[in-house]
Amino acid sequence: MPAAAETRGGRERLYVPEKDPSRRIVVIGMAAVTPLGLDVDTTFRNMLDGVSGISAYDDPQTRVKVAGLVKGFDPVERLKQVLSDNPQKDLSRMSESVQYAVDGTLRAMTDAGLLTDRAKLRDDLPGVSSEDIGVIMGTGIGGALRIAPAARLIEERGRGAADDLFQMLLERTSSVPEIRIGLNGPVFTVTAACATGNIAIGVGADQITLGNAKIMVVGGVESATDYVSLELFRASGALTRSDNPSTACRPWDKDRKGFIFGQGYGVVVLSRLDVARAIGASIYAQFAGHGEAGDAYHDTAPHPQARGQILALRKMLAKVPEENLQGNILLDAHATSTTLGDETEVTAVKTVLTEEQLSKTVFSAPKGTLSHTMGAAGAVEAIVGIKAMNEGVIFPNVNLDNPIKEIEGLNVPTKPVERETDLVVNDSFGFGGINSVTGFIPFEERE
Repeated sequence: MPAAAETRGGRERLYVPEKDPSRRIVVIGMAAVTPLGLDVDTTFRNMLDGVSGISAYDDPQTRVKVAGLVKGFDPVERLKQVLSDNPQKDLSRMSESVQYAVDGTLRAMTDAGLLTDRAKLRDDLPGVSSEDIGVIMGTGIGGALRIAPAARLIEERGRGAADDLFQMLLERTSSVPEIRIGLNGPVFTVTAACATGNIAIGVGADQITLGNAKIMVVGGVESATDYVSLELFRASGALTRSDNPSTACRPWDKDRKGFIFGQGYGVVVLSRLDVARAIGASIYAQFAGHGEAGDAYHDTAPHPQARGQILALRKMLAKVPEENLQGNILLDAHATSTTLGDETEVTAVKTVLTEEQLSKTVFSAPKGTLSHTMGAAGAVEAIVGIKAMNEGVIFPNVNLDNPIKEIEGLNVPTKPVERETDLVVNDSFGFGGINSVTGFIPFEERE
């Protein structure tokens, strides 16, 4: 297939026309557990209603007083399909992040119609075997907090425990789901600060494009809301100083004081279009592309001119079909409620999008209700963006009482907005200047 050079999104690239359906990648399954609910629908419904998933947090070891906590997650009940007759023994080797990853894989694959009721791959999927499906999960912290208790055990007893090793290893967020379900495709874990979940989606799509898999289960998980993580992030100056759960997170508001650490997961199933058609899967959206770039600037602060964010946005937009670029856009914002972060993101978007595109863009910040689910954030927010596109309604910005000057004149609704969306732009920006943007468009049948 001949390739032609062209310039789009301010960047020259080699563009290959989409005539081969195997080159189109679609979303066929989704699952989420968040501070707003234990499934996608509950999470999205509560976002539309402006419900806060942020709770009071009380631990004398930290001055942090609010966090986004998942409530009601019972691993024995939710993972019973893949646990042995001794579930507590199984769980003793799974950190909570790994439990989230297994649960997300089970539920997203079930949503995609890939599993039997015994949580095994269906044997009647045409042209698809276990070798064709891989798992790439991401986590920012994973089970790293098991290191300190393990060290104390070694110091006190002169020996370690294997369970602590298995609780600690980050790779297990991807390897354990593959082991428990019996998948043989690509398997590895991504860690990229707060951009982790987004990058896992992009890397999973690349595995399909490269021919290493036909279907990829991808996403992000995070559970480390204990006093160690909270106090260390507080010490970095990033976390809010507020102690009011309902108003602590205020993206784009002049009175914002920092982000709220949260937990949860988001998992999506990506598939080649021809494979999705062959197995009769329902399609939520088409993956439009992804872009990544580094700031090369600071440990925590974004580049003053938003260099990495601008590069990542341009890389992603260069892959989006022209008709979607000219349609209605949902800016599914990173917007963490930090002083520099919120301003820089708006500056980046205003630099990249044309005036006409900005006039058709709605800016919405999921973290106002979700909290910042860290390594899970990009994947969770991709899911709620896709959900908004499918439902024809965009979630509101909460606690936006005194907007910053950077968003003046932009469409930043404080109530749900009924609106068709032609392109979801999902931003994720992390410590160390790690920037990732993914894009999703409505799926349309065409040859």
